[in-house]
Amino acid sequence: MAEAVTISADGVQWSNYPFIGASVYPSGFVAWRDVRHLDSGGLPPEVWTADGETLFVPFPQKHELLSQARAVGIEDAPRVDVWRLLLEPFLDTEFTTEDDKRTAATLERVGIPARRIEQIRARVGPHILGYNSLVWDWVHLGLDDLLTAFNWEHRSRGLTEERRRRIYRWAMGIAGLGER
Repeated sequence: MAEAVTISADGVQWSNYPFIGASVYPSGFVAWRDVRHLDSGGLPPEVWTADGETLFVPFPQKHELLSQARAVGIEDAPRVDVWRLLLEPFLDTEFTTEDDKRTAATLERVGIPARRIEQIRARVGPHILGYNSLVWDWVHLGLDDLLTAFNWEHRSRGLTEERRRRIYRWAMGIAGLGER
């Protein structure tokens, strides 16, 4: 069953949210008072909770999300998309040495030094490579893709629920480094 999102003057309701570990898994509500900000430019658009969790809203609902958030005073605050930068090497494209240097410098500015970048990429590489061998994305891989890759792996290898929760918390912690 597909994920469904209802956006209202009170907040956002998710049904069939796909990621174990999420506060709204499998269904849940976040009131606007519990939203720190959103990033309508995220792929997909993101709601950042006061607890530092990133929740995704389907792209077709971007304008509805932005409109309701503005009506209640929630800021649309783009941030550094840490996972997009970490997952760049796994895209079906090539990057120049200058691109790699810019990415590394940005990640270092948010608190991820070169050694840690290597460790994170080594940890997620096999999972995201398997995922991208099916979707062949050459533009953007991000947190949503990473979590989806682990969901797919769960279906094929049976990751425990606890392991999936740990992965979710770990990935959220890293994503949180991109806030201003």
